[in-house]
Amino acid sequence: IQHSGGTTGLTINSNGQLFQPNTPRFHARLSANQSIAHATSTILQLNTVDYNVGGYYDTSTYRFTPPAGVYCITFMVTINSSTPDFVIGRIHKNGSNGILDHRGTESNAANAYVTCNGTVQAYLNGTDYLEFVTQHNVGSSTDASSTIGQTFACGFLIG
Repeated sequence: IQHSGGTTGLTINSNGQLFQPNTPRFHARLSANQSIAHATSTILQLNTVDYNVGGYYDTSTYRFTPPAGVYCITFMVTINSSTPDFVIGRIHKNGSNGILDHRGTESNAANAYVTCNGTVQAYLNGTDYLEFVTQHNVGSSTDASSTIGQTFACGFLIG
């Protein structure tokens, strides 16, 4: 299916698979460990982009600002310490607590880093933006892990 301007918006291949090549979606992660101060809400600097269809994730502001629609957003953060009682992962909408506030708790296992993650569906109006935030209570600064798969955010348009 093509737009009158010639842009393909929807393709069905010979196997019946449906493709929407211009659907907004992204996957961003840390390029290096990021120091997070004790008990301080900190925006994660997810500056490595594995894909960013539409260019709606900004690696200079660490914000996802897509066109209007309902989005499925997943976020995960791992703190490189086995000593916190908790790690918090939050998705802020327009700069304040908003659509996800999740807590990971200590595992009591030696060298087991604390992780929290969550997935949420959210309506964004076309000017709304999301930021990915963490906080911990290790007692001193510690790093959010840049090991692939440990600290990232991703999302895609549902409709």
